[in-house]
Amino acid sequence: GSSAADLAAVRFEGWYAVVADAFERTLVRISTQLANAGIPYSYGWSIVALTFGVKTLTLPLTKQQVESAMNQQALQPKVKAIRARFEGDEERINKEVNRLYQENDVNPAAGCLPSLATIPVFISLYRALSNSAIDGYLNEGFYWIPTLSGPTDMAAQRAGLGTAWIWPLVPGVTTSSVDSLAASTSSSGVENLLGAFYANYLSPEGLTTLFGGEPKIGWTDAELYLVLPILVTVAQFVSAKVLKSFTPQDPEKPPPWILDYLPLMIGYFSLNVPAGLQIYYLSNSVFTTAQQIYLRKLGGAVVTVERQEYQQDLGTSRRKMGEPLELAPVLALAAEGGDGDVAAAAVAEGGGDV
Repeated sequence: GSSAADLAAVRFEGWYAVVADAFERTLVRISTQLANAGIPYSYGWSIVALTFGVKTLTLPLTKQQVESAMNQQALQPKVKAIRARFEGDEERINKEVNRLYQENDVNPAAGCLPSLATIPVFISLYRALSNSAIDGYLNEGFYWIPTLSGPTDMAAQRAGLGTAWIWPLVPGVTTSSVDSLAASTSSSGVENLLGAFYANYLSPEGLTTLFGGEPKIGWTDAELYLVLPILVTVAQFVSAKVLKSFTPQDPEKPPPWILDYLPLMIGYFSLNVPAGLQIYYLSNSVFTTAQQIYLRKLGGAVVTVERQEYQQDLGTSRRKMGEPLELAPVLALAAEGGDGDVAAAAVAEGGGDV
């Protein structure tokens, strides 16, 4: 075992330490209260509870970010019209776009600042959980997980050996597929066939035979520990899919390709940390997705810029008989400038929704 000095040496310190230590004390308090209430696996649930609490406290910042993004989305058709009219004149484009944002009380930076403000909070929470593992608070299990401090530790993770528990494989006890099949087919029935399949491909001996070795912690524990990273990866894919459905895609500017692989990267990162931190990854992903659905689909975010539907005919909006001719919103800019470039751009765009 490591000495107290060794443990103290690898704790996360620095200027985040004040907040991280406060989070760690909160984790211990929540865990104690849950345990006193008779709730099993109290420390694992305290991680979920603290993650939920932090996400709730930062919800106003997330709301401000989402509202800014949705307001900017509502103005995109006008922005495109400006770019079409002043194509090649970046200075004029920037001037007109900024004026458009000011007229609609939209601040593009408002979407970035809340995100930046939440980063130190979640770094502190991550470090609090890391320190909890180092300080020995994650020694209890969580349902099927043998211990929240396994399958690796922070010292191994920092040394670049976070996945040493699963790879490379080491020699282990194997089983002969022929012998297993012979034993299982001595009697008949689906149950025996399933038994043979398990023995040859899913049992610790079968997996050792199939892969030519076993993880350092053995297949039995490895299978249990692999469940959370798989759940983290699936949750990230679902979250990415949900967020993508909320954001109109510009065919001229597709999102960076790396975003498609981000869930796999986060899944790999989760293999490198103790299970307690994997619970944080999973909880944070689930709560983030739920918040985005609430804000974007259930009316949680207030959009101040009205989304207008632009007409495809030559710049005229529908009007009742006898009313004066009214320019469609997308053509107002062209009327101000005295040319029809924006009208042409609007028709080229197809006159769709903003």
